[in-house]
Amino acid sequence: METLCKAERLTGKVLFDELMKNGNSIKAFPVRVVWMEKKFESDFPAKAAFTVPKKKFGKAVDRNKLKRRMREVYRKNKNTLYNSITDKKIILIFIYIATEITEYKTIEQAIKTTLTKIGSSK
Repeated sequence: METLCKAERLTGKVLFDELMKNGNSIKAFPVRVVWMEKKFESDFPAKAAFTVPKKKFGKAVDRNKLKRRMREVYRKNKNTLYNSITDKKIILIFIYIATEITEYKTIEQAIKTTLTKIGSSK
């Protein structure tokens, strides 16, 4: 199922803070993924968030474009992650680290790589 509903989104300051403090990090340019195993009540095995720093992209239009691209790639490729983490639940945040807007293909390749690494770890 290729949807990204509200229940699959990571929300809440407490979870964000814990994830940034204790999470594992994987870099695949132009994306950095911070993730960790966490128990939560949901039908989905993963919750994700997407962020682009305001310091690097001052215009909201640019930040929104990049977040939209990351969400789309995750939405289309999350099944690889879901299939490999059947018995655990994880939370993850995708952080855009490049200083310029990159093409969809580049973002897609980076997120696919990180999802595969996360799925194969532990």
